[in-house]
Amino acid sequence: MSSNKSKPVELPTYAVLVGPSGEIIDVRAHHMLDDTAPVNLKGRNYADQCASSFRDAITGLLNRRRQLLSLVMPPPTLGTHAWFAVVGVPLGVSKEGGALFVHMDISPWVGSDKHQAEMPSELSQGLLQRAMAMTLMGGEQLAHQDGRKPKGYYDGIESLTDRQREVLKLIGMGKSNVEIAGDLSCSINTVKRHVTAVLQKLKLPNRTRAAMLVNQIDRTTKE
Repeated sequence: MSSNKSKPVELPTYAVLVGPSGEIIDVRAHHMLDDTAPVNLKGRNYADQCASSFRDAITGLLNRRRQLLSLVMPPPTLGTHAWFAVVGVPLGVSKEGGALFVHMDISPWVGSDKHQAEMPSELSQGLLQRAMAMTLMGGEQLAHQDGRKPKGYYDGIESLTDRQREVLKLIGMGKSNVEIAGDLSCSINTVKRHVTAVLQKLKLPNRTRAAMLVNQIDRTTKE
């Protein structure tokens, strides 16, 4: 007996970590389709990869004139031919923290012929939340409404050395390995070793997730 239930929809989604001056530090993808995967964007200016009409909003977020960016970007965006729902949030309260931009491929809702087979009935908030959770948290669910953090969210913080804490803080500011090496007066290889150790101790999949953790800690200590 056949079922009328539709197959669960997965949105090709990726997160872009942007430094305070607008340069792209890191890009992390989840369920990104081969024909929409962006080219290597690290080091490029994020606003330059988007339509000029969005640059004021992007700059406003980086400069902390606004606390949230939510919009739909048409192609071409980041070198792709997809339509994206984009959510941007600042990382930390200071301008040095940079920002995180989450791109969710919503081509099915705007008539892309390549995505018709998986076209969902509506663009729901829950679907967007699941896409963001899968991309930013390595598949874990979003925090509960009562404010509890995912299990293991702060695991390993106490095991970091003083230098590793410095590196984590600079990651949270959106700085690249080269910039961190300059700030700490050490080699890039040393920075890479520290970054690897930080991610391993905190059980984090990438530096984008580490930057989010720094932002969360910063907010928590101010509450």
